[in-house]
Order: sequence, then C-alpha cells, then structure tokens
Amino acid sequence: MGVVYRDLQGLLLLSQPAGSDRERRRRSARVSRQIGLLRAHGLVQKVPHENRYHLTAFGRVAVATVLAARQASISDLNEKAA
Repeated sequence: MGVVYRDLQGLLLLSQPAGSDRERRRRSARVSRQIGLLRAHGLVQKVPHENRYHLTAFGRVAVATVLAARQASISDLNEKAA
C-alpha cells in the first residue's frame, strides 16, 4: 500500500495543520523537495498515474537499517563492530 502525498505532509512535518494559505503552500513546496530527494536517492518510486509513492527494495533496507541503528545504543554498536 502506498502513501498519499497529503499523508506525507503530516508524517514529514510533524506539526499542527497549516494556519494560512501561505503556510500551506510553503509546506507543500518543502514536502515536494523532500520527495524529490528521496526519489533521487532511489528510496521511493512514484506509482504511475496516482499521487502515491512506494518504498523501493533499497528503500526498505535503508529504512530498516536506520531504525535498527536508531534503537541501538553506542555500546551495542561498538560491541558488534569489534
């Protein structure tokens, strides 16, 4: 199941809804830039003819790696590196 563009705004910005039209446009532009970066790095791909994005196989591995590293402590990481 893909993520809809509007859902990404809430996930990426993690804040209250936009209070004005100017703020809404600013947030939309920011999310567009972030999606462009994710696509450029091969982490997500657009679903044709829809406003949805899916993680690529590489994206799934990258997200799992980042989440695992985020949950690990420095001593755990040093232990596994040695």
